[in-house]
Parts: sequence; structure tokens; C-alpha cells
Amino acid sequence: MWEIDVYYQIVSNLLFFGTAASTAYCCYRLAKAFMRQKRRAWRVGAAYFLTMTVLYYIPWVISNFCAYLCGVLAAFLVMYLLERENVEQKIFLGSTFFSLRWLSSAMEVTLSQTADPLFSQIPGIQQNEWALFIVFTLRLLIDRLLNFALMFLAVQILLKAYIYKREGMTKRELLLLFIPSLSSALNYAVLSSYQALYERNTGNRISDAYGGYSWLYLFYYLISLLSILTVTVIFQSLKNRQEEEKRNRLLLEQTEEIKRHIAEVERLYSDIRSLKHDMGNHLLTLEQLYLRKEWEQAGEYLRQMKEQINEAVPGIQSGHPVTDVILSERKKEAEEKGIDFQCAFHYPEGSGINAFDLSILLNNAIANALEGAQASASPSIQILSYRKKNAYLLEISNSFAGEILFNEENGLPLSSKKAPGHGLGLANIQKVAQKYCGDIDITLEENRFTLDILLMAR
Repeated sequence: MWEIDVYYQIVSNLLFFGTAASTAYCCYRLAKAFMRQKRRAWRVGAAYFLTMTVLYYIPWVISNFCAYLCGVLAAFLVMYLLERENVEQKIFLGSTFFSLRWLSSAMEVTLSQTADPLFSQIPGIQQNEWALFIVFTLRLLIDRLLNFALMFLAVQILLKAYIYKREGMTKRELLLLFIPSLSSALNYAVLSSYQALYERNTGNRISDAYGGYSWLYLFYYLISLLSILTVTVIFQSLKNRQEEEKRNRLLLEQTEEIKRHIAEVERLYSDIRSLKHDMGNHLLTLEQLYLRKEWEQAGEYLRQMKEQINEAVPGIQSGHPVTDVILSERKKEAEEKGIDFQCAFHYPEGSGINAFDLSILLNNAIANALEGAQASASPSIQILSYRKKNAYLLEISNSFAGEILFNEENGLPLSSKKAPGHGLGLANIQKVAQKYCGDIDITLEENRFTLDILLMAR
């Protein structure tokens, strides 16, 4: 008898470690998706596993509820220490994982209790202790695998539903997302207490006395799990709508900016027409001054003509008046900030690429380049364009210093600024590129950020 008891103990220990390891893996998967430095995410899962192992071997008896709460708190405390930002989101992750862990475990236990009569009816099992041991081992193994499958599936659904993993979370948003997890965990604790109280007073499980309660509990646990995931989906849908509104607002602002550029082009053309109209008179005046040998007055008159022409004609000649104005204004802005601005941009005449769309590309790309170059030791921006047959490539590169993080969902760099509108410029650039069956590519090398925009001419 002593020998089989040892085997029971060995199996129980192994399955405990298996459960702790599988839960730690789910914890790691959840934390990894929300962390910037993913290579360090394993420490979060390790913290959970070590905490549960220590609590398993300490001589004091504590409830499973408190033990798993300590494990989750330890894991997400490590996550916070690794990346001390967006605390609200980490609180949401910790509370949600705690609820998912308990709900998946409760569903597994309920299903296991429902299957109890099936195992007890196996012929001759009660008279064979080794048969009982084998059934015990298989049942525990199936239960733990089911628990892991339910928990892993819930985590995967949560990760898929939670789209904006790098976005900050406000306290109001935390409250909205925290309530389902908190209520599910507390209700589970209340139900477990009632079940334990019933068993202590009657000596029987409530599921044995009232079989329908097991299915009622299972339904409740499933609804609780779905409520957590549903609220997350609704929250992310609202975030998606907010992002779309930001993009539309930014696009509207850029449209107004383009209108201003067009108005500036019209003013320049008006000045040029005035110069052209007066050019005959200017030449006649210069001729008379030279004939009279009034060299000084002629030189001054010629100097004033050149200034007027320079004011009327943009400093950059790209092949289109709208892009001329944009590039000239951006060059002036760069020079005021002490940034070296080199431009070899040529408008793709006859390509079918709209000047309005190119304006969006140039405004967004150069604005980002100006912001990125400012922090570098030798700030510089270079703009190049290439065309071969129906392919048109626009390249904007700038010096930069520091670290650039990328969004896993769309592959675009994350903005370091949290104000509305930041981080949407590249998304708008990509949207315009895809309109012309193209795309964007970003490369980082030797402290230089290069954005390549490919457009296919129509």
C-alpha cells in the first residue's frame, strides 16, 4: 500500500509542475505581446512559475485562490519592473489573466465532475488499486490538458481581440475593462465558498445532489469568460473608431494645407504674370539707362528686378507648382532649424499620379524627417526620386539618434508622442501608396532613417 501511495504523490507533483508550467507559458504569451523588449518576457512567466513552486512547498496552508493571486501579482510586478510604463494596461492584464485562469480552471473542474459517474461505472475498477491509480492518472492528465487548452484559447482570443497593444490606457478605460474581470473573479470566489460550505455541512458535493447545478455553473463560467472577451472587443472597436477619426481629421487638416499651397501657387502665378506684363517696360528702362551710361542706376534697377523675380519664383523647381511650393517651404523650415536639406525631387509628369496625393506624401514624410533629424548631431535630410517605366520611387532619408520601436500589427514605427494626430503620418503615406498599387519600406542603418515609397503609374 505504501508503494502505490508514493506513485500517487509522484503523479500529483508532476502534474502540479505541468499545470504551473503551462499556466506560466500562457502568462508569458500574454505579457510578450504587450512588451517592447520581447526577449525579456520569459522573466514574467518564470516569476509566476517560481512563485507557485515556492507556495507549493511552504509548510503553511493557504487557499488556492490566494496562491494563484500571489503568482499573478508576482508575474505582472516583474512585467512592470521591466517596463515601467502604461501601468493601467498592466493592471488590466494582471486582473484579466487572473480571471481567465480561474474561469478556465472552473470550467475544467465542472466538466470533470460531470464525467465522474462514467469512470466509477468501469467494471471491476473498485477492486483493483492499480486500475484506480491508472484511471486517476489519466483523469488528472486529461483535466490538466483541458485546463491548459481552455486557458490558452482564451489568451489567444484576447490577444487577437486586443489590437492596439502599444496604445496607452486611461483610468476610465481601465475601469471599463476591469469590472468584468473583477466581477467574474469575485463571483467565482463566492460560488466556490458556497460549494465548500455545502460539502462541509452535508458531506456531499452539490453537483451530486443537484446535477443541474453543474451545467448552470458551467454556463455561468462560460458567460463570464465571454463577457471579458466581448468588452475587450467592444473597447478595441471604439479605439479603432477613434483612430479612424484621427486619420480623417489629420487628412482634413492636410487638405486645408494643400488648399493653402494651391492659393500660394496662384499668387505666385499672378506675380509671374505681372512680371511678364511689365518685362517690356523694365527692358526699355534698362536700355535707356545704359544708353545714358548711368551704370550705377542701371545696376540698382537690375538688382531690384532680380529680387522681384526670386520672390515670384519658388527656390526649388520640381516640375509642378504645388510640389515646388511644398518643397520650398519645407526647405526654408529646415534651414531655420539648422538642418541640411538636399532635394532632387522630380514630379512624375504624365504618370497619372495626382499632385494632391504626392503633396500628402511629401508633407507627411518631410514633417517626420524634420522631427527625426533635429535630435541628431549632424541633422540632414535628403529627398530623391526615381522613375523607370511605370514605377516611381520616392526616397526620403534623414539622420536620427536614439531608438525606434515598431508596431507589430502594421510594421510602422511607433510615435514617441502621445498627443492626438501623432503616429498617423506614416499610416496615411502607406494608404496613399497602396492606392497606386504600391507600398512603403523603412530601413535603419548607421543612424540614418530611410523611407522608400513605391507608386505604380497608371
